[in-house]
Amino acid sequence: MEMDRRIAPDFSFRFSPKCISTYYKSAARAFDCGDFVIAAQSNEAADRELKACAQILSGLIDQGLSELARQERVSGRGKLCQAYALWVLDRVAEAHAVLDEIVDRETADAAAIFRGLLNREEITVFVTGAMLPVRTETTDTARQPVFRYGSITMKYVGSQLPDNAYDYRLHEPMDEFIRDLPASERPDIVFALSPQWLIPANFEQVDVPKVLWSHDEDVFLYRNVENFALYDVAICACSQAHFELSRSAGIFCASNVIFSPLATPFPEASLPERKDIDLLFTGSGLDEFHSEKPRFIYQLTELEPDYKVKLVNGHLPERQYFDLLRHTKFLPIVNRYAGAPSPRWRDALTHGACILYPEGTLYDEIAPGCFPIRESSISADVRRHLESFDKIAPSYDLKENVPEVNRRFAIHRESREKSFERLLKY
Repeated sequence: MEMDRRIAPDFSFRFSPKCISTYYKSAARAFDCGDFVIAAQSNEAADRELKACAQILSGLIDQGLSELARQERVSGRGKLCQAYALWVLDRVAEAHAVLDEIVDRETADAAAIFRGLLNREEITVFVTGAMLPVRTETTDTARQPVFRYGSITMKYVGSQLPDNAYDYRLHEPMDEFIRDLPASERPDIVFALSPQWLIPANFEQVDVPKVLWSHDEDVFLYRNVENFALYDVAICACSQAHFELSRSAGIFCASNVIFSPLATPFPEASLPERKDIDLLFTGSGLDEFHSEKPRFIYQLTELEPDYKVKLVNGHLPERQYFDLLRHTKFLPIVNRYAGAPSPRWRDALTHGACILYPEGTLYDEIAPGCFPIRESSISADVRRHLESFDKIAPSYDLKENVPEVNRRFAIHRESREKSFERLLKY
């Protein structure tokens, strides 16, 4: 008897967006669990307000405010989210006015707490682990031990930076250190911008909220889940990370695709002159750590010889990368975590390229020019999008898309300091 000796594994240790959505059963349940990204993708006509709130809390401030403005009646929960969005946009007087409209018992207490926060002239945040942009100068605010972001004073305490706000060492009990500070200097929250830094002594005894901006969970979660569990809240970059971390570490997680400590001002979008590359794939695509990428690349072979696919494995200088994008029709987003907020999506959209994203993730909510592909039919979906692009179908028309991308990204063209302030407000 002949035996088939081909090795053809077909498995993934990731939960798919569809699997996660099925688990929650409804957008309302996903919202209550903090997976605002999943809830924001809901198109349940019966609860457009919930979608608007989820958009705001997943980082899509403009879209969420616009949706709330279309509602005839907004609940207390909706007004809380609306007030938060206005605060993020520095429209504090309007945020107060919205909070004053909340009268229902379920959200009145939260509104009162939020109102008190808005009245504060100084909110203190201790940052125990830094996450620096790749490009930082010695004068960059990201390296300063103390910096003021609006009403928020951020202090590095026990971080890996050479200069911190206090002469505190990680082996010293942090709870005692905070307790011995003058009342005016004690933190409102302790915030770690990376799970890669050491936990201070007695961290579990610190009695102020402890928040983690989490990333690369697939590397660190399985090595030190106990450290993750020491936090009260984690901010995750996508639904998959949220789903895994909230269930393994047992802490409340919030999914947000936009806010990042690495945020730098988005470039302004402009129309390209010509498109002679059908699909561009860049980055580390042929290593064992990113198994999703070589699988994706293999599927693209079915596009030959009809389309030009350019593959660049490894690093590209920024100017060369941006120039390639201006000549490219589509850039695919392929991550270990589907929908993770790689800067590739913003680079592509602001240089006149369209995005191909995993179906079930949030990109179509962010801006026009984003099109889904299914894992079961990658090449067929890419071919369909290329055909529509070449025919200049309405949603593929760059002359229409680029101005709207610019309008939606205006808030992200402000300074890195403003972006970081929004993360701290979140």
